[in-house]
Amino acid sequence: MRQTSLLSAVVLLGLFMPPLLGEASEGRDPGPGVRITDDEKLHQLYLEGIRLAFNWEYEASKKIFRQIDEMDPASPAGPFLLGALTLNTIQYYDPQTTKDEEKAILSSFETCIQRADRILQKQPNDFQAVFFKGAAHGFRGILRLQKAEFLSAASDARVGKAHMDRAIQLNPKFYDAYLGLGLYNYFMDTLPAIMKFLKALLFVPGGDRAKGLEQVEFAAKNSTYCDVYSKVVLCGIYLNFELDLGKAWDLQEEITREFPAHPWYALERGTILVYVLQDPPEAEKHYEALLERSIRGEPHYQDEIRAVTRYRLAQARYLNFKPRHAIADLEALIRDAPGQPTEIVSGSHLLLGEIYLRLGQTAEARKHLLKVKSLPDSKTYRHERMDNRIVIPKQMGLHQRASRLLASPADPRKGKAYSLATEGWGILRQGRFPDAMGKFDAALAEDPGSALAAFGRAEALAQSGQLLEALAQFEAFAARAGPDPPWFLRDSLFRAGLLLDRSGRRADAVSRYRQSAATPSGNYFHGLAAQKAAENADAWKEIGWPDL
Repeated sequence: MRQTSLLSAVVLLGLFMPPLLGEASEGRDPGPGVRITDDEKLHQLYLEGIRLAFNWEYEASKKIFRQIDEMDPASPAGPFLLGALTLNTIQYYDPQTTKDEEKAILSSFETCIQRADRILQKQPNDFQAVFFKGAAHGFRGILRLQKAEFLSAASDARVGKAHMDRAIQLNPKFYDAYLGLGLYNYFMDTLPAIMKFLKALLFVPGGDRAKGLEQVEFAAKNSTYCDVYSKVVLCGIYLNFELDLGKAWDLQEEITREFPAHPWYALERGTILVYVLQDPPEAEKHYEALLERSIRGEPHYQDEIRAVTRYRLAQARYLNFKPRHAIADLEALIRDAPGQPTEIVSGSHLLLGEIYLRLGQTAEARKHLLKVKSLPDSKTYRHERMDNRIVIPKQMGLHQRASRLLASPADPRKGKAYSLATEGWGILRQGRFPDAMGKFDAALAEDPGSALAAFGRAEALAQSGQLLEALAQFEAFAARAGPDPPWFLRDSLFRAGLLLDRSGRRADAVSRYRQSAATPSGNYFHGLAAQKAAENADAWKEIGWPDL
């Protein structure tokens, strides 16, 4: 999930920056940091332009940065900020459509470097010139890295490193640089295979994961210009490397709350719910709320953003056992497709093919999968998640995914069982327990191994008050081995614990809660609730029954 921001050239440069700064003082006030400029008006313009960019106000931010350039046409600041703004913005565009923007970015950074060189010829210790030249090389390196121009990117990083080292020596309290330093230390230690290559190429020292994490956290709290981007980076570290999902979720909520107009931040929250926290019901509610914002006419939630929201809503509904609702959503999205990116249409056909295969309808699935192969291929997955500019050579394109599905014909009996089970879940949500039981029993008659039907049957028993029977089925379900979806185990154990607590069997309930919380996969929030119930004997009374 790639997000690149203003003044964050230190992100790339940090990968090549030796530890020149003193250690971040944990728990102590580090005192005021150094600004990039002593001019108050200029400083406020920097901050205003950056905040506008994070709120997805590209044109307004661009106007501010042009004003900065007009105020001092000899300074490297203006062209750097304009190039950085455009680079930040195209992170959310289809890379195949940004050739003109990329040329403008490279031109801006070249102008920045030339202006900095002219200043440095006369004033070798000019902090702004040193910093912006290093930053321009760093940002240019980011673009080249995304374009897989690895040697050019490495060359930019080497030049940028020397200038960022010098900038830190000139202003050691420039706290924004802690972000780059922290990323250097963290990733040099966390990604050894990649870093060994970089160290051999550029002769740079090793890192320290714990120290790097502390420094990135320090930057998130104390930097002047990179505070928001530091939080974005930190969220990614918590999610993908530290696996501290609670901190990641809270930080992502803070970012979204601070910049509600940025549509991709809001969409990313749904992505986390689906892929990381494994909570499709909450993801469905989240995307419904985003779609409502689009319908109300919020300016940044129209056109492509509305289409992406509709796709992700359909996907969340499919994962929430509502395949027919998802089919209707996707077919409507395809009908409304004129003017939308081809990837949205192709991705919709791909998901329709997958759903129809799951329902056992091979002919209908084949029609949609062949349609995918007739449309342009894509590996960006912008419609599903935000990593569209990361270089992932082995990532399958939509054509390859369609080919794999075409080679996997549906099993009619399993398809019928899935269809009956999902009908049962829909009826169960309406509170019609006997009818739901009938559907689940019919599904199990078609496919005795249907985990979805077995879990649904236990759920129907519990909700209809047949607690002992439900407990027996949840216990049996949790004990069985097989290729069941991982979340079934966590939820079965959690529900068994709740039923055991209701029946006064506290010791057994605690055992199930702890097993549920320790399960490595499943609904994150249910895992938290299970941990709470294990620690507090009365917590189950407040928790209530988990949502479907």
